[in-house]
Amino acid sequence: MFGDKKPQIEDYGFGALRSATPAVAPRMEFGSGGREPKVDLRKYCSPVQDQLTIGSCNACAIVGALEFQMLKGGRPLTPLSPLYVYYNGRKLAGMEKEDSGLLCHHATAAIMAYGACEEKRWPYRIEKFDREPSKECYDNSRTFETTQYARLSTPEEAKVALSQGMPIVFGFDIPRSYYTAAAKTGRMPREGTYDLEPMSGHAMLIVGFDDHEGVWLARNSWGESFGEKGYCWIPYGLVNRYVWNDELWAIGSLEKVQTARLFGPTLQEAMRDVQQRGTQQAQDALKKLRGEIRDDLQKRTDDAKTSMRDRLREQERQLEGRRNQTK
Repeated sequence: MFGDKKPQIEDYGFGALRSATPAVAPRMEFGSGGREPKVDLRKYCSPVQDQLTIGSCNACAIVGALEFQMLKGGRPLTPLSPLYVYYNGRKLAGMEKEDSGLLCHHATAAIMAYGACEEKRWPYRIEKFDREPSKECYDNSRTFETTQYARLSTPEEAKVALSQGMPIVFGFDIPRSYYTAAAKTGRMPREGTYDLEPMSGHAMLIVGFDDHEGVWLARNSWGESFGEKGYCWIPYGLVNRYVWNDELWAIGSLEKVQTARLFGPTLQEAMRDVQQRGTQQAQDALKKLRGEIRDDLQKRTDDAKTSMRDRLREQERQLEGRRNQTK
């Protein structure tokens, strides 16, 4: 799709950073009105992007949500540039020269601050991830004045939003093997299958769910050869266990949703907070990530030592048993 050699599944980038503290952002809650037991919004989705080996998953998810709005609104699709959004999200964090990944609200803030240019103006070439887009890109970027983002508090609220035709960006930590399984089958295994493996932070776009099956429908950004033409089903239990608190985001014309209420910080206050503290937020997130990796490695080392001691003790018990039998 993008002219780069397609990586193997184990080489794909992740790139979602988890906020060390909750971001300043509007919140959204729903009144009465109920929801559907099953939703599938794939008919409004654009072709699945392929992020390749860089950490642009949040940018791909946000671009997917914007293109979704075009198609659902009956407008012709104009493919947008994830690389443009990825660069400007890192620019807000002062990390435009690093393939650092993104905080989700930095990706949405980048749309508010810089818009999104067309894919044809800034094509997805991963060797250009650290290059500033051209002046032409900024001059011709699309603004999304009616687009807003807001945090949802619970998965149940995400189901209500989806029932009203809004996709949800989310981030969570799970072992890579869940994605490897989903790449082949289109479905992630249940929680507990690979829990002893290292975690990887990733963002995707939720575009549906099925209460009967107990699964979410997520649009990934690893190309259409992944799972079900780029999508996969994720068990509720896996999301409940690993989804990041405060990292469920509704994207769209939120003020037009009749049964919803926006409250808390305004979008302007959220933007001002990112502009003032974006660099510190990203640094804190990376520090948190490094600490979690260090703690995870230490735990695995301790578990390995404990396992070795247990095996040695078991061998000693078996030897002692044989000695007693020969007496």
